[in-house]
Amino acid sequence: MPRMDAHIHVKINADLKKRFRQAAEELNPWLPKSQLMSNVIRELITDYVKRWEKEKNNS
Repeated sequence: MPRMDAHIHVKINADLKKRFRQAAEELNPWLPKSQLMSNVIRELITDYVKRWEKEKNNS
């Protein structure tokens, strides 16, 4: 895995954050709670970029 050397700070609604954490905990019970949000967000970003790259290469 590449070195994690950059940060993204995102401001969101407190209720959305609470619901996201609840969903992430329920869908990923094996992840430590201290790493949960970062891991799930990292995975979402990675999948998003991969999808973009695939679409870009297919056009």
